[in-house]
Amino acid sequence: MSPVRKLRLWLDAYVFTDQETAQLVFRLIPATCPFARRVRIFHKVIVIPPLCKFNPVYEQLVHLRIRAMAYLDPDH
Repeated sequence: MSPVRKLRLWLDAYVFTDQETAQLVFRLIPATCPFARRVRIFHKVIVIPPLCKFNPVYEQLVHLRIRAMAYLDPDH
């Protein structure tokens, strides 16, 4: 099993047990994918695609953030 697959499984299985960890995860993981950028260097345009396209565990991180939010506010 690849290390990325192991990390995906670990992130999917993670259960929050304290508010400090849930708050940290909620603050560190952005709610949206960082946007694409166009950079001009010496009359050339370089296109940087959205960073979530490069992250193999992006979906798991978004789900982890949602679970952290649910842990912090269980009434909603």
